[in-house]
Amino acid sequence: MTVKDGDWVIDNTDLAFACWDENSVENMDNSSDMMQCFGISTHLRWGDVDLRPTEFRANSLEDLKGALKHVVFCAVCYGDI
Repeated sequence: MTVKDGDWVIDNTDLAFACWDENSVENMDNSSDMMQCFGISTHLRWGDVDLRPTEFRANSLEDLKGALKHVVFCAVCYGDI
């Protein structure tokens, strides 16, 4: 998923959310280019758990485990947008 420094042919690849349980997960990223073009989100919320591809905020590990059961990660290349 990562690109070595100096590789000009390939853009960096990051994580995003490909899909989520729409009954219990709120998409906080409705207006981004990724969401508009590809339906991919970079910010979700499940109850009090805030999910971003590089940072999770939860009151407990159990809450975080519960939230992660409702989302699917994907790899995304921002150069494709």
